[in-house]
Amino acid sequence: PATVLDDLINVLGITPRSARPAQTVVSFTGVDERERLSPWIELRGYSQSGEQIGFSPDASIELSNTSLAFAGLYEGGRLHSLRGARVGRGGPPVPVGSVPCSLGHRGPTLFLALRGDSSHLSGLGLHLDLQPPTGELAQAFHRAPWQILSDGLVVEEGVLRTHEGPGGVRQLSFPSDRLPEPGVVAELPEFSDEVDEGVLEAFLSVRSGIYGGSVFVFPPIPKDRRFTSNVPAFLEDSVRRLLPPEKPDALDLPLIWVQVPLPVDVTGAVEGLHRVTLHAVSASNVEVFNERLSFGRSGDVVALEPEGRRSRHLMGVLSVVGESGVPYVRESDVHAPVSRGRYRHRSQRLETRAGLTKTGRRDAYAMVRLLYCDGESANGLKPGDLKQISSSLRNVTAQVKNLTVTRGGAAPPEYVEGRRRFADHLRNRERVVTAADVESAVLSFEPRVRGVTAEAIPRVGTAGTLNGNRVVVELPAEAFSDPDAEAARLETGLTNHLQSRAMLGVQFGVEVVLV
Repeated sequence: PATVLDDLINVLGITPRSARPAQTVVSFTGVDERERLSPWIELRGYSQSGEQIGFSPDASIELSNTSLAFAGLYEGGRLHSLRGARVGRGGPPVPVGSVPCSLGHRGPTLFLALRGDSSHLSGLGLHLDLQPPTGELAQAFHRAPWQILSDGLVVEEGVLRTHEGPGGVRQLSFPSDRLPEPGVVAELPEFSDEVDEGVLEAFLSVRSGIYGGSVFVFPPIPKDRRFTSNVPAFLEDSVRRLLPPEKPDALDLPLIWVQVPLPVDVTGAVEGLHRVTLHAVSASNVEVFNERLSFGRSGDVVALEPEGRRSRHLMGVLSVVGESGVPYVRESDVHAPVSRGRYRHRSQRLETRAGLTKTGRRDAYAMVRLLYCDGESANGLKPGDLKQISSSLRNVTAQVKNLTVTRGGAAPPEYVEGRRRFADHLRNRERVVTAADVESAVLSFEPRVRGVTAEAIPRVGTAGTLNGNRVVVELPAEAFSDPDAEAARLETGLTNHLQSRAMLGVQFGVEVVLV
């Protein structure tokens, strides 16, 4: 019966619940020329027991010799300098300080000055060290416009907005740019058409974590928008007083100035933003393994334990390609010809049925591409423990280190009854309308839930009053290895899960409560 339910669930397209990768933020230094960083580059760290843990960037960024010349935060009539900026390329850090600054009644505002290269801000990644990284201050930065100043002024062509990208990373774009469809990644250079799109979509949906929302990636900057500016006139006196006494004119040259104005009602910005780091991106404990499966020696059923480590969790099979180069399909595919090779995986096992070549000969082998993570074993790497670049870069002097503790890794939840997910799918047919539907959908998504409360709360939006639903989900804290990180990730996952099944005009808000 369990096998039958697994097959039915796969055919119906219900998203499988896989292990959760740990996440951190990494920064790159020692870069002497601009280079595009692939999202599949391998980064290595070592746990306290000496075990090697692999990570890969959540998004593609560009590395360059651009440096942060100044970072300041205005709030409550004072301008505060933030850690992360340096006087000159490779010079001493700009000291942390605070001076009076009169900017009227505006809300907290972040000011950044960068020494750029000929490509301006194109593709650069920026990390804001926010505490907490998923709190109200982070949400304010997500909603706020990012503005590239031209001669110290805000111009329409320099305004950027943010949207969520892979890993929860905030991708910046110009308002005129066409945003990608949800779940679509624009750049996956190492994957081709034989990749199982369902597995890839599921993989991308879980590749989010507690740190992604504190990373911002700039888009390609057109030549006519590569604005520079001297110190804005309204900041000149205050900025000069924050610089070292021996370098009062360090910023008296055209630089790339960016400001991020937050809403007036935002408070505690100075206490919540500690540092700004350039050339940074979030990274997740995800690795791609390529294996050759010889049917004659291995049979049709193999255990998937790379390097013999049972602590590794299979997140999905990206592709299976036969000897003749023809991709295999899932066992549940009813449209493919009988001669096509097929596969199915359950837990840590891969079941295959060899395909036939054009001559009618059975494939002797297949190449398998697998996605793995280490679950909770990848948690707890301290800042600096991740420091090895396994893949080759043109910048041979480039170095990497993690800025935050790795968090959020977890094993896949155990389902006592697969029938609950199947029953949910049949009951509401992917639509969430009644309170009973909400409870059923939440319980099928997360079996550790102890209680679900749903209530209708109207929400005011830009287009008027919207129908809103507030869903409070209670979970036992002892069921999580990293409660805070996993609760934040679960809120995002549940919100997206319910919203994808909601009626038009209905908005869901999920609150996870640990009891």
